[in-house]
Amino acid sequence: MSFFELVALISSIATTVGVFIAAYQIYKTTELHRTQFEDSLAMEYRELIQKIPIKVFIGEDLTHEELEITRPVLFHYLNLTNDQIFLRSKDRVGPEVWKDWRNGIEHNITNIRAINEFWAELKANSIVFEELRRLEEVGFSGDPHGWSVAGSPFASVMGYEGSTEASEES
Repeated sequence: MSFFELVALISSIATTVGVFIAAYQIYKTTELHRTQFEDSLAMEYRELIQKIPIKVFIGEDLTHEELEITRPVLFHYLNLTNDQIFLRSKDRVGPEVWKDWRNGIEHNITNIRAINEFWAELKANSIVFEELRRLEEVGFSGDPHGWSVAGSPFASVMGYEGSTEASEES
């Protein structure tokens, strides 16, 4: 093997290693961005939950005045929940985080009376929150990743106007 062939071989190996290192860095950067995005949604959730009176979480009734103050926060909570489902459908939220969120969504909607009653009222009197309705229809067991979002108001705002085949896997 001549000197030039050896240099060409070493150069080829170095280039290959460099490509793998770059690909790994891109993967880790993407993973970091997803984690930061998921953390920002979790922080938004915590900020909303702090605005809901403790009475709600221990099953006590709210006064009329407390309920009127709390209704907009409950609406924003349900809106965030719907957004989380939509974002999972577009793979912006990872499967492990989604499982935790799905369990929390199910618990809050089925076990916290004020949230459950407000959700029932919204369902009966509006057509909002398609993704949340769909998750509830599948018994909170589905994974929205791959669900069709065509026609979703949130889809057009976020620029996801195409659709994919529905997937009900958990």
